[in-house]
Amino acid sequence: TGDSQWFWWLRTWWWRPIFKKIYQQADGVQVISRYLEAMVRNYGYQGKIWIVPNGVAVKNDEMIEPDPKLRKELGLNEADKVILTVSRLVKKNAVQDLIKSLKFLPANYKLVIIGTGKQAGRLKKLTLKNNLSQQVKFLGNIPYEQVLDYYRVADVFCRPSLSEGFGNVFIEAMSQKVPVVATPVGGIVDFLKDKETGLFCQVRNPQSIAGCLRELSENDELREHIIAKAFLMVKDKYSWDEITQQMRKVFRSL
Repeated sequence: TGDSQWFWWLRTWWWRPIFKKIYQQADGVQVISRYLEAMVRNYGYQGKIWIVPNGVAVKNDEMIEPDPKLRKELGLNEADKVILTVSRLVKKNAVQDLIKSLKFLPANYKLVIIGTGKQAGRLKKLTLKNNLSQQVKFLGNIPYEQVLDYYRVADVFCRPSLSEGFGNVFIEAMSQKVPVVATPVGGIVDFLKDKETGLFCQVRNPQSIAGCLRELSENDELREHIIAKAFLMVKDKYSWDEITQQMRKVFRSL
């Protein structure tokens, strides 16, 4: 899980010694990031740990043109800049900070939110309170195949997480050639290098988020550099073919 160690510390207080034994008595542990490797070590596990991340389907190098009908359905015009987030609407994903960042951006920046969760109602109230209803679109759950269509109309992908075990949606966005803005937390630092494969914004800082979103939308040279570097990284390290080979080694070693 990508929840913080403090989150688990609070929820296992009365049976923490037993909880730790789940890790301590394992024959092997496979994790998806260095962040989770450190967490497992903190639980007292001394054995072998394999870091094998999640993967994505990388089909080709060709850019697929966005569907103009989808932009029309979303009420977008040519001047609009589209920020996409695909997230569970829970505290750790900090979608509230992303919504607040729109106050520091021109009105043609539109935020498309895919996903549901416990904070959905609170986030919609926040949007109304800040008079951002014309800039924020809540789409709820969307089938995976259709989510790819939304990546293609996006100018930037952003999720300013408070914690993250890995963050598969980030490399998913990179595989669709959408530049990424994220926070330097948890497993994100394994694959996002600032100004190389994405941009880092500050945690809990809507103004910092806005600055990164604007830079990626308006700086074409930086944008193209990041898109190219991120796509090559995902193709080399995070394709399912590569992940499958790594997992095969894990099972064989056991």
